[in-house]
Amino acid sequence: MATLGLAASTPFAISMKIFSSFDDQMRTVKAVTQATGKEFDMLTEKAKLLGRTTSFTTAQVAAGMVELGRAGFSPKEIDSAIAGMLDLARATGTDLATATEIAGNTLRRFNLDASEMTRMSDVLTATANLSAQTLTDLGESLKDSGPLASAYGMTLEELCKTLGALANFGIKGSMAGTTMKNIMTRLADPNIQAQFKSLGVEVSRLGKMRNVADILSDVGEAVTDLPTDKKLAIFKELFGLRAIAGGAKLTVAEFQRLNEGIDAAAGRARATAKEMDAGNNTILANSVLQLLKIGRSSTVSRG
Repeated sequence: MATLGLAASTPFAISMKIFSSFDDQMRTVKAVTQATGKEFDMLTEKAKLLGRTTSFTTAQVAAGMVELGRAGFSPKEIDSAIAGMLDLARATGTDLATATEIAGNTLRRFNLDASEMTRMSDVLTATANLSAQTLTDLGESLKDSGPLASAYGMTLEELCKTLGALANFGIKGSMAGTTMKNIMTRLADPNIQAQFKSLGVEVSRLGKMRNVADILSDVGEAVTDLPTDKKLAIFKELFGLRAIAGGAKLTVAEFQRLNEGIDAAAGRARATAKEMDAGNNTILANSVLQLLKIGRSSTVSRG
């Protein structure tokens, strides 16, 4: 009877622990966001909904809300952003805390509204999954290059294409971010612009900076027939020692796959997350089936 009593109480104990964790997290959400009663109820219901419909528990969803709140997101912004953030974490196989930090910081660096979280999650998922890098690598790259890229006039999509191309050459993380930051800085220098012009390459048109990938592709075409020593001398002048490796590689980078994937990224994070969850559901169903078979075999044996 003691054993049966313990077995019967176990689900109740687990449920209480889960509820306690969720309750604690939501109290933290309220504290960091200063949510009003209606705002808090809105976030609570959103956490419960996502806990039922995604692979994350309500407590994990609430923990993600806490991270966004600490990053300065308002309750309304959290309500708009949280679903896309969960998809990003699931689709890229990244732990929720890391994905939240990367997602929140990227939105801020590009001055995007919280309603753009789905778009951003799709772009980051496509970039990470179509190039030789993890979301964590990409986050480090964006940390160094994002603020300047936004000031330069690059879109998130344009920057991610170049970062994905660099990753495919083994230049990733902070190294890729620093490379892009140095290239953009030099492209804005009038003296360096004159050197690009001497190659027949336009850096700006009608007062607006051209896309970095297009500029460097033009450089690649301009020097294609030059001897190696001459090319290296030109690359040194154009990119400087700190960005010469990445700059040189981007002049010959193949962007087609990244361009197509990122340009068609809409819905990618959600679709990939659903595919991941479908795999888990299949595993769970098979496990339950095996347990049922074992149970039936045991019954027959006892019979």
